[in-house]
Amino acid sequence: QRSVASQGMAAQAAQRANQIEAREQADKLAPMNAMANQIARVRELYGKGPGATRSWTPGALADYLPTDANKAFDTAGRGLGSLGMAAFRVPGVGAQSDAELRDFIETNRPSASDNDVTIQEKIRNLENRLTESYRARGVQYRPKSNTRTAPRKPPAAKFLGFE
Repeated sequence: QRSVASQGMAAQAAQRANQIEAREQADKLAPMNAMANQIARVRELYGKGPGATRSWTPGALADYLPTDANKAFDTAGRGLGSLGMAAFRVPGVGAQSDAELRDFIETNRPSASDNDVTIQEKIRNLENRLTESYRARGVQYRPKSNTRTAPRKPPAAKFLGFE
């Protein structure tokens, strides 16, 4: 009977250890998951705001106006800052790395006043960094893409021979 009881206790201990490990992994991934969700939100608002206008047309001037769509996009973009610090920071690496990380995030924060190609590249840079952060933890990540990511050619591109 002791053998059966000790096997049951060992199984319970192993199950608890697995639960603790799963909880710790979820805690480590939570900032990256929040960043992934915020990037998806930025993409969504990009499609409704600055990405809704065609580059190189008079309508593109609306990207510089303080419309509700542009304000929402800019606010979502600003939200990437603190989330990025939490998602990408490596504990114990020091202030220099924190400063470099902060610079990376600030440099890649999209704004409605950026042109479409710049916004798309900034989002792509953040997604690449996020993909590598997930990979470092042994997790596969696919960016949530709900808007186009290929830069639009200006309407004159074909006429000018750039197509």
